[in-house]
Amino acid sequence: MSTAVIAPVNPMSADGKETVMNVMRRDRANFTRLVEDPKNADAAADQYDVVLGFARVFDAKKDWPDAQAAYRVTMKIAVLNYVKDPSATSWRDKAEEAERASVVAGQAAESTPADPPH
Repeated sequence: MSTAVIAPVNPMSADGKETVMNVMRRDRANFTRLVEDPKNADAAADQYDVVLGFARVFDAKKDWPDAQAAYRVTMKIAVLNYVKDPSATSWRDKAEEAERASVVAGQAAESTPADPPH
């Protein structure tokens, strides 16, 4: 069995920042799969703050499609938690806030011209 050698990445360099963004995109996709699979949804239920952090980074970078997707995942996580404990109404509020942020990111994605291919 061979192992790949991975060079260290400086997250402050231009290449490093893109690597970090790609890792966040991959992780957001993984959380999406977890939340959408009823067998695994509980595994994602306590990761609201992590995914919300991803959404906010994508939002700050004006990466609207990824921001919208991450906000949707945070909304689903909040709904899962609210369904598990309806007395915890803060989850309902968090779900509504994430839904609004997802809509805003979606509108920004529609109104922002796509980057030309590199």
